[in-house]
Amino acid sequence: MTLAAPLYAAEPDLSVVVSILPLQTMVEAIGGDHVSATVLVPPGAPPAVFEMSPRQTAALQDSALYVAMGIPHERNWMPQVQAANPDLPIVRMFDHVKVRTITGTDPRGGKELPDPHIWTGPAQLRDMAMAIRDALSTVAPDHAGDFATNTETWLARLDAVDAEAREKLAPHAGKAFLVFHPAFGYLADAYGLRQIAIEERGMEPGPQTIANAVASARAENIRVIFVQAQLSTEEARTVAAEIGGEVVTLDVLAPDPIETIATVADAFVAAFQ
Repeated sequence: MTLAAPLYAAEPDLSVVVSILPLQTMVEAIGGDHVSATVLVPPGAPPAVFEMSPRQTAALQDSALYVAMGIPHERNWMPQVQAANPDLPIVRMFDHVKVRTITGTDPRGGKELPDPHIWTGPAQLRDMAMAIRDALSTVAPDHAGDFATNTETWLARLDAVDAEAREKLAPHAGKAFLVFHPAFGYLADAYGLRQIAIEERGMEPGPQTIANAVASARAENIRVIFVQAQLSTEEARTVAAEIGGEVVTLDVLAPDPIETIATVADAFVAAFQ
């Protein structure tokens, strides 16, 4: 009797390294069976304080591509990555999207900081998807057709969620929401909302900053403060107590950025009621 050959999944052709979890989901959706993505910042870890380990730096040597989101701390380890892997192709998402600015002073010069949370905006996600498609097609041209098809599928899903969020939030255009960390500026711009942030420039808010947040919340009749899952909520709870409100956690670094748009839109609609 002849035994059938064992069934197994073929190993992906490409090993890709990405900086944060939402990028891993995007790269693997667009790359399909041809790509396996490794994320540098592990789930639950705040990117602002993450440092690459020597083992992660060494792992980049076997990668076909590094997809960099452009989060602020990533600039600190980029020279280390490039020095250890001078031939590694790097695609920087910041180079492919329209970037908004936030209040603060850019230490590299200028009076405003680029908002790093580009994966929370639907328009930015579209541009990012196409940049990932093009980068994968460059390093693996034999699979370019599959990458194009997968990108179209991913964008169709994004368009559907974007349209639904736009419909839900349209009655609330112009309204403000209060956040501790300013992570949803791109989403606010997309749907005509206003983001009020307690934290500025990644610094812990002092008494005056908290007092200003309380005054803004009262002026806007806000009763919900949104906090990021990876950050402390102590100051946010202080503000919530002052305004008789509540703290709601949203995970801006959840794996699926399309699902994050849907989740955040629903949370905002509930807060506006």
